[in-house]
Amino acid sequence: MVLNKYREKADRFLMPIARATARLGPNGLSVSSLFCALLAAILLIFWKDPLALLIAALLVIMNGLLDAVDGIVARISGKSSVRGDLVDHVIDRYSDFIMIAGISLSAFADARIGLLALGSILIVSYLGTQSQALGMKRDYSGMLGRAERILLILLFLLLQYAFEALGSGVFEVTSSVSLTLLDVLLVFFILAANITALQRFVRMWRALA
Repeated sequence: MVLNKYREKADRFLMPIARATARLGPNGLSVSSLFCALLAAILLIFWKDPLALLIAALLVIMNGLLDAVDGIVARISGKSSVRGDLVDHVIDRYSDFIMIAGISLSAFADARIGLLALGSILIVSYLGTQSQALGMKRDYSGMLGRAERILLILLFLLLQYAFEALGSGVFEVTSSVSLTLLDVLLVFFILAANITALQRFVRMWRALA
């Protein structure tokens, strides 16, 4: 995970937010992050207006912040637990699925590409937890971790909105193939997720030798 090395700096930046939201508790924050992901997906699927992209981007920011803060709140409130970690990881997986599904089923992307992206990302998540199941540490390595996915989703939602506002949200690749920027994002997710999955598999294979 490329951004994982900045976690300590990010935690210091997020500490004031964690203190302000501590009364919600870590599980409350995790559930709130899931609600943001769900609302973003609903907007993208059912509201065909480009403004949905902008509002969804704001909800993605909220999802990422709440997800980052829940762990800090758990630590500073003394509520860290195995059950809490389970809740956090399950909600993260649901959030990933919901947000990618929302993009894939929107008017701004190709659902067929989205289906491949969903499958690829779920494999990455599975290999991360499988490492832990085999007695090793949970594997966050690779070029496409959750933090990277959230940042890329945010960036491409904003870019898609900007190009839609300019009236040019679809780009002709060939005479028979046209892609939106969100399609490009989904294609990147397919490639990067499978590379990340291969990296994690090789690392586990060597560790088990």
